[in-house]
Formats: sequence, structure tokens, C-alpha cells
Amino acid sequence: MLKVKRAICWLRRDIRLSDHAPLAEACRRADEVAVLFVFDRRILDPLVDRDDSRVTFIHRSLAELDDGLRARGSRLLVAHGHPVEEVPAFAQRWGAEALFTGDDYEPHAQARDRAVAKELSALGCEFLSIKDHVVFHKDEVLNGFGEPFKVFTPFMKAWRFRLGPADYVEHRPDFSRLARFDETDERLHLPSLDRLGFSEGRPWLEPGEQAASARLESFLSKLPDYGKHRDMVSAEATSGLSAHLRFGTISVRECVRAALSRPSSESEK
Repeated sequence: MLKVKRAICWLRRDIRLSDHAPLAEACRRADEVAVLFVFDRRILDPLVDRDDSRVTFIHRSLAELDDGLRARGSRLLVAHGHPVEEVPAFAQRWGAEALFTGDDYEPHAQARDRAVAKELSALGCEFLSIKDHVVFHKDEVLNGFGEPFKVFTPFMKAWRFRLGPADYVEHRPDFSRLARFDETDERLHLPSLDRLGFSEGRPWLEPGEQAASARLESFLSKLPDYGKHRDMVSAEATSGLSAHLRFGTISVRECVRAALSRPSSESEK
């Protein structure tokens, strides 16, 4: 694909600014890049718990990301509705020629992405999905029969054998490409939880990219003894990064680089 004037980076499971493959690629290929997030009503509306801690985690993480974008002269754009409608509508209004986003592997997400891609194609806007949430796709590490592994240890050994520097290289966005938007236009500003129909929940860990990096740094000191203590609840020997990895407030590649930089326990070698 050649360079374009305007592109969108659509955030989903990647609520961060550092080591962000879709955002880095969008900044490489476009003169202006808008960063967009959509609160999907098909996911939110059925939730019974209106102080759902997951929604609070996402909202706080987005607020931190918005601050980061504003510090760089841009801002986060946020819609609340159905992505199949909201994403193409913004692309058409802004004149985007390409959309970059991270691969999503759940069946409903893949169906959503196909529908969004179809709508964008009709507008002359290309949909580009990029590997970012995982180190390897499911078909990149297979057994000798070309099938997925069914036992963890052989999979782990094959995964490590396959791993090379290119798989965990850092993807740095060029923030000078971020688009600027009129602050007097309140459309697509981050809505409050109340406007979304939710109240403040209580996530069990601090949301946001900065908190994720701090938690990873704290875990690294425990890494040499991880093999001995990981099953001891009282030891707090695990990373506690699952929610951060789930919502992409930290890059999986950053975790790999950090792990490789520290010695592991004998039982983990």
C-alpha cells in the first residue's frame, strides 16, 4: 500500500501508545493519523452489572491514553454505538483512506471486522489488520504434523525455538503524524461512565499503561524464583498482568523483552 493522507488507528485490545504495531504502521504510511475507540453497545448493553469493573478499567485506561495524546497535540476520539456504523461514519466524515487495527481472534470480532471492512471498502477506505496482541498467530507454531499442539511443554519448546528478535522488536509510533482536532467540537470526546450508563467500579488492579509498566517492573524482581513460588498464593509470585494483557495496556512484546533480559529459575529453563 502506498502512502495516504489520512488514516485511522482503531483501538480495541491495545489501549496504549508505546510499542503499538497498528499505530506505528499507520504513522508510517499516513500523513495524519486519528486514534479511535468505540464503546460497542452490543457488548455493553447486555451487561447486568452497571458498575462492571472491566468497563471502569477500560474507561480509566482510555482517559490516561487521551492525556498522552493531548500532550502530543492530538486527542482520543471515542464513539458509543455499533462499530459497523460508527467506524465507517467517522472514516467518511474525516476522509480517511485507510484504517489500521490489531488482529482480533474471537469469532464475533472477526465477523464484526469483516462487516466494517466491507463498509469501508464501499467508501474507498482500506481495512488493514495487523498482528499485535500475540507474538505468534495460531498457525505459526505447529507440531510435526502441521497441527496445533495439544500438550503445553512441547508447545513451549517449539515456541521458544521459533522465537527470534524480529518477533519482539519494539514498534514505535511517529507521534508527529497524529492528527489535530477542533476542541470546540465535542463529538467523539471521551464520555463519562454515567453517559455510558455505568457507575464507577472497583478494578482489582490499577488501570492504564503506566500502572502496567510498573507492575511488570515489580514482577521482574520475582522472576528468578517464579518456578518455585508461582503456585503459592501467599507469595504473590505471579505477574498480575492478565487484565493488562487482555486490554492491551501493555505490549506482549515488552513482556517478552523484559523476561529475556532477566535470568529465569532453573525449573523454568
